[in-house]
Amino acid sequence: MALNGVLNEPIWGETAFTAITNNDCNYGTGCGATDTGASAQFKAIWNSTGLWIGVVVNDPGTLYADAAAPWNGSAVEIFLDVNHMRAGYNAGTGDYDDPNTYQFGITYNANSILEYHNATARTIMAASTATQGTGYTMEIEIPWANLGVTEPTAGSLSGLDVAVDVANAAGTARDHQIAAYNAGFNAFDQAPAEWGTIAYQACNSFTATNTPVYSATPTFTMSPTFTITPLASATPTPAPYGATLPYTEYEAENANYTGTLIGPSTTMWEHGGNLNTEIAAESSGREAVQLTNQGQYVRFTTGNQCNSIVVREIIPDAPGGGGITATLSCVVNGPGVNFTQELNLSSAYSWDYGNIEASTNYNKNPGGGTPFHLYDETHALFGQEVPAGSTITLQKGANDTAAYYVIDFVDLEDVGAPMAQPGGSISVTSYGATGNGNTDDTNAIQNCINNAAGRIVWFPQGNYRLSNQLNPGAVTLAGAGMWYTTLHQTNGNAPNLEIGLNNASMTVENMFLQGEVTNRNDGGDANGLDSQGGNNSVVRNVWIEHTKCGWWCGNGGSATNNLLVTGCRIRDTYADGINITNGGSNSTVTQCNLRNTGDDSLAVWSQDGGDNGNTFSYNTIQNTWRADGLAFYGGSNNNMNNNLVKDTLDQSGIMIEQGFGATGFGGTNNFNNNVLIRCGGTFGGTNYGAVQLWANQGGLGGTFSFQNDSVQNSTFDGVVFTGGGANGGTFNGLTISNSGNSGINAWGGSSGSAYFANTVVTGSNGSTNNSGGAFTFNRGAGDVGW
Repeated sequence: MALNGVLNEPIWGETAFTAITNNDCNYGTGCGATDTGASAQFKAIWNSTGLWIGVVVNDPGTLYADAAAPWNGSAVEIFLDVNHMRAGYNAGTGDYDDPNTYQFGITYNANSILEYHNATARTIMAASTATQGTGYTMEIEIPWANLGVTEPTAGSLSGLDVAVDVANAAGTARDHQIAAYNAGFNAFDQAPAEWGTIAYQACNSFTATNTPVYSATPTFTMSPTFTITPLASATPTPAPYGATLPYTEYEAENANYTGTLIGPSTTMWEHGGNLNTEIAAESSGREAVQLTNQGQYVRFTTGNQCNSIVVREIIPDAPGGGGITATLSCVVNGPGVNFTQELNLSSAYSWDYGNIEASTNYNKNPGGGTPFHLYDETHALFGQEVPAGSTITLQKGANDTAAYYVIDFVDLEDVGAPMAQPGGSISVTSYGATGNGNTDDTNAIQNCINNAAGRIVWFPQGNYRLSNQLNPGAVTLAGAGMWYTTLHQTNGNAPNLEIGLNNASMTVENMFLQGEVTNRNDGGDANGLDSQGGNNSVVRNVWIEHTKCGWWCGNGGSATNNLLVTGCRIRDTYADGINITNGGSNSTVTQCNLRNTGDDSLAVWSQDGGDNGNTFSYNTIQNTWRADGLAFYGGSNNNMNNNLVKDTLDQSGIMIEQGFGATGFGGTNNFNNNVLIRCGGTFGGTNYGAVQLWANQGGLGGTFSFQNDSVQNSTFDGVVFTGGGANGGTFNGLTISNSGNSGINAWGGSSGSAYFANTVVTGSNGSTNNSGGAFTFNRGAGDVGW
């Protein structure tokens, strides 16, 4: 489980928040008047290593950190009584001096931790993500070993209170304090009897409450008329960054498992690692679970109702290459459900060998060198609803013949019913398409398109085989949903097998584009979508998998303008997810998930004309296995806002490069509210930073504005400037935590300047490095830790 200040592991979703509302004006002069609206909530979990506390603070005022006295600034205070119910406790004897009672204070940015009481030589850990004017989220780990105690058993009790100090300016006292349980603030910090009580639950989590509640054996109750109401039509709560996705992701390393944990590691095989380090480096969170023996399993407990599963997994290659197929048992148990479903896995779309840096036409022979690109995914509908609180077990059963299975994570989603045919549309079945998964439907579909005359071309639920490119023109291609309508591009690496927009203003929506690409061939296309998108085209709720690119949006001709791509899933490609190029402008990619792409997940490449005014916003990018998560190569007035990028294998989370023959940068390019977690990697002998500003083929022109971005646990440097004229623009509200190398680094040979204000660097191997000495860091107010 990663300490990153995000509360993004599924286990955090398995316990409820407790409000922090009791207000204390004893210490403050403003009593909250200057921070009207400040509020907070917390939740807690536990495992064999320690107690974990997550705190979410909503504070519209200015956040201020007092490193010497956290309670005088914006901070979290933890009051912990490890052995809550010892003799004399309930009598309220004021036993704060007991050796099992602790108090900790952490500044809002987790840059300073003060152990007030009974914590001599103790250590706790914390990470935070903060936005001025909004508030912060803090994740705290308190190891049992550092408290001098062993892991508690289920049913044990502890005392706990969580308080939040609110202050928005330097001074002698905070404005006010709010706490979870203590209402009277009668010698609050010295009165454990007034704190709350937590009961450690058998499910390795606990509920925080003033009245201890414990049930050693969870039970299900069900009335004779028990029904399940599908939740797929519910609107998910919008995320502050990343896509608002209709599924919940569960990491294998955080589940109940009997296999072997692999990782954590960021070392690729070709850089001195081995197969296990390669698997870990390509894994989400840099960890996964391997099942090798019959009966070994990974077991997930569902936090929400679901009826489908996506598994990110590895099975071995065939001895001579080309992949194998194997099943994996999926056992579902819960109220009203008890079944086993065999999932069909293949390794035909993964397992490449040799040097990932030397070529993009990869060696598929296991004798060709070290392996990479190991992961693939499989997905399936269950055919029935699985209630929240059920268990879903992935198990190597008696008929599951792969030598091993590596499980990275699962996505569990409650998928709605197939969509109905829109009025006025024309169905491809009326032109002879069968959708039976066996018949070649290419000609029937193209004939339907040719006669649609601007109408909606409707694909009922089914699997439509394609052996050649579709050229739709100005029509709408609409399916019954990405889980129900599949266009299966069956000719593998054949050139020109895709849906070509060819400058038509059109819409593609609600379908799955399944390719058969097993290697990268830059001499052909074999993309899900291809060519320029014309004016005002829309791609909505389209799932693309096993193609070369998701969409190469360009290829000459008239430029794409005002394109909208939304709600899409692009996964397991051999090259880019979406690359807007050849003059594509004023286009938006938003609310999409891109995963395991073999080149930049989202890129603007300004070749053959300026690419201007494009926006990548609220996207979730995971496990880019070659190149960058987000990239701009030239162009003007482009934007990357509110994106989440995690676990890039060998390059950056955000790349800004004057390279690849691109036209120069111009205007103002904005990078606001992006979160980068475990980004950066080694490629071509270079250790890339999580954010890289690279004057490769010339200086960086225009202006770059970074506002409230967060860089966490980068493999190497957090932010890197390199090359002559690597002007970095303005950084305001940047937080960099736990970088493997420097938080901010200007490499040797670099020149230029950048301005930093309210930039906080914590926990990095080195705060700042200016290797060549020719780069200028201009400092503003609010910089901390560097």
